[in-house]
This record gives sequence, structure tokens and C-alpha cells, in this order.
Amino acid sequence: MMPERRQVSTIVHNGVTSISVPNSLPAGGLSITQPAITAAASYYRVMPSADITFGWTLTSVVVAPTSLTLQAFCSQNGFTYPVGPTNGIPGAATQYIWNPYDYQVAAGATPLAQASYTLRIFDERGFYQTAAPGRMSPYSGTKFALYFPQSYTPLSSWSCPSCSYAFSGFSRIPTMLAIAMAIATGIAIGAGQMLARL
Repeated sequence: MMPERRQVSTIVHNGVTSISVPNSLPAGGLSITQPAITAAASYYRVMPSADITFGWTLTSVVVAPTSLTLQAFCSQNGFTYPVGPTNGIPGAATQYIWNPYDYQVAAGATPLAQASYTLRIFDERGFYQTAAPGRMSPYSGTKFALYFPQSYTPLSSWSCPSCSYAFSGFSRIPTMLAIAMAIATGIAIGAGQMLARL
């Protein structure tokens, strides 16, 4: 018995092109190459010129996607942010460089949260498509975090109200202890003199 040939065929009927994919083919997928999977959690600054590069390769995909859409989902606030154009990037792309600051300052953009995000990548069929033989399955897996760096404060103008309060509280403890010891000593001496007279 001969094994089944796994062949993809293109059919043109009345000017409409369709692709036939054998059901025996596995669903395609996407593997992230950047940031490295072995890397620790990635934290990125939201500031000018702070780009984030996401890289990937497609595996077991025999029907090339027409376009890819990238999104960042934030479970903290429930928002899904576009990473790149909302109408997608070319399906043959293997990386995308995103600047969250440029997104943040764009007119009408939903403000980014200082939180963790999950990267989503999917083809022109949408994120909620089910796995199909030879086609790319939607990807959701890479975790990253965004934070907003604080502006520089010169040491001469820096203050820590809670630090000075804590320090002033500690500086009173030795004084209170000395007063308590003096009172206790006075009482002990006075009591000793009274007992000596008896």
C-alpha cells in the first residue's frame, strides 16, 4: 500500500482561485525567535527610540498567509493594543520592530498600561480561527512587560519625606530611653534611702 501523497493544489474556477489542502497535513504554527525563548522575562521602557523587535519563523505552514497581524493583550486592563498596522504586515515577514512610545503619543491611542502583556500573532483569517491543515494557527504566548521610566532628579533636590520621618522617630528613641532610665534610677535611689532610714 502506498502512503498518501501530501499535496497542496491550486484550483481556479470561474476566475476564483482556491487552495486545496489534504486533511492529513498538520496545522501550521509559529515559533518566536526574538526575544529568545530562553531569555528571562523581557521588560521594555516606553520612551523615544526604545524599539522592541519581535521575530518568528513559521513551521508546517504550506499555505502562506497573505498578512499577519500583531497585538499586545493586557490582562490587567483587558485591552488589546495593536503592534504595528491594524490591517497587518506582509505574510512573508519574519520580524516586526515596534516602538511603544510612538504608539503612546499617537492621537486617539488607548494609553498603554505599566503592566505585563501577551503577544498575539495571527493571519488574515483572524485570531479566533481554529487550527486548519497546512495553515498558520493563531499564536499567543510570548510574555513581556512595559514600564515608564521616571525622569532624572538631581540629588540636591531629592527628598524622601517618609525617610526623614522614620529617622526622626528613631532619633527620639534614645532620648526617651535616657529619660526613662533617669526616672527609674531616681526612684531606685529614693527607695533605697527610705529603706536605709527604717
